[in-house]
Amino acid sequence: HGAGHIERVMLLGAMIAMKQNFSAADTALLLDICAYHDTGRIDDTKDDDHGARSADNAAAITWRRGEELAIVRAAMCAHSVSDEIRSRMFEKCHVTDKVRADRMTDALKDADALDRVRLGDLDVRYLRTDAARGLTDFAQALYDAYIAEEET
Repeated sequence: HGAGHIERVMLLGAMIAMKQNFSAADTALLLDICAYHDTGRIDDTKDDDHGARSADNAAAITWRRGEELAIVRAAMCAHSVSDEIRSRMFEKCHVTDKVRADRMTDALKDADALDRVRLGDLDVRYLRTDAARGLTDFAQALYDAYIAEEET
């Protein structure tokens, strides 16, 4: 985790948004979610509650309000828990546009998962979208480029 992880997740999120034909507004919303999804992390290893803590920070660190803030918070909460309890996160965050929230959450979870190449344990079976499955080689090349840059 750290700045490199956030930069990579944002780029991977933007590419997923492009491949899935997100509107400009939805792409901007996704990039906010990607940028701040780990702000609640207090442990760089196992930290199951970091998504909820990140969501608690969302109003203070984004300009989003109303339904967009609810979606930001829900995606942040849901990114660090199993998909089976996603609907509870949506309810907790008072999301009304569940279709949009699902789309944002899937894109965040996939962008975040693609950066698991840094750990050597990306499992493509957990990717939710064809867009993300098509980016696995790119995710590895992106991470390799980051490592090469750090070494120079």
